[in-house]
Amino acid sequence: MSLGRQTRQRRRGLLVIAIILLVINGGLLAGVMLDSAPGGDVTAAVYADAAPSVVTIYVTGQDGQRQGSGWVYDDAHIVTNQHVTGDDPERIFVRFQGDEWSEATLVGADVYTDLAVLRIDTLPATAAPLPLAGAPPSIGEHSIAIGSPEGTKQTVTAGVISGLNRSNTAPTDFLVTDMIQTEASLNNGDSGGPLLDADGRVVGVVRATFGENIGYAVSAATVTEVVPVLIDQGAYLHPYLGVQTIPMTPPVAIANDRPYQSGVGVVETIPETPAAGALLGGGGESVTRDGITRPAVGDVIIAVADRPVQDNERLGTLLRRHGQPGEPITLTIIRDGTERTVEITPAVRPPPS
Repeated sequence: MSLGRQTRQRRRGLLVIAIILLVINGGLLAGVMLDSAPGGDVTAAVYADAAPSVVTIYVTGQDGQRQGSGWVYDDAHIVTNQHVTGDDPERIFVRFQGDEWSEATLVGADVYTDLAVLRIDTLPATAAPLPLAGAPPSIGEHSIAIGSPEGTKQTVTAGVISGLNRSNTAPTDFLVTDMIQTEASLNNGDSGGPLLDADGRVVGVVRATFGENIGYAVSAATVTEVVPVLIDQGAYLHPYLGVQTIPMTPPVAIANDRPYQSGVGVVETIPETPAAGALLGGGGESVTRDGITRPAVGDVIIAVADRPVQDNERLGTLLRRHGQPGEPITLTIIRDGTERTVEITPAVRPPPS
């Protein structure tokens, strides 16, 4: 046998050994990655416990038929989204995991938080109320969504909590605030279903998806505030000031020739609202300085009930949590470079136009 042939055979032998080692090590590596992949067992356990309490909702009304999801809140009520039930549903049916059906009635709904409550007479024995989380989740924490995307009931997806205190624009162009952001895959029909943590607690009510891996859920804190009122009174009255505001970013501060101050600037006050006469706006004009053009602002709101305000979303959340229509609330503002407080009595927020 020639030296060249011996060399080629040795190379082929070494190549075979290398491939075998790569397959073995690759298999070991793949096994480690699979075993250490976050959330697989957690997702399965949470799904097994929670799925019997998640329902598919079918709604008929004057504006057509809709389908969404919901979850058992207590022994007589189901929570879902207001945009699932609509304004005037004619009939509502809920379908449980075991194919049990029940007709439901709308108890109350709130368009500004996109929450609705249904009442049903009987629950299957396996459908226990889902517990609400008592504190916001942490960014990076595991999250599990269960719902009925495109009518495919009892579908589960998982991901991490990717943001807090998010907002999303409703079809009527107002902001739904204080939402949880998740990377769990969400689709049409998931709306109203629960977003759960690794302990099976509801951290949010699935509401919307925006782009790839960006989903939003109404926070458990909002559910805790709004749902009991909907059950008791059928409606939730939001406080209303009557201001148009803009976050005080550095460009806004520069254009308005004032030092940067975290808060929201008052662009305009709406006539015949609580803010008219109590707060000063910028007159609806634009101002330019150093090549930057932004809306003119008057007062800058920096706190509501001694809680700091960073942006419009935070302003809306703090007003809802700490203000009541007809009851005075204290705002801390900057006016003419001086910090001061003003007391305003909010009105009831009018329906969206």
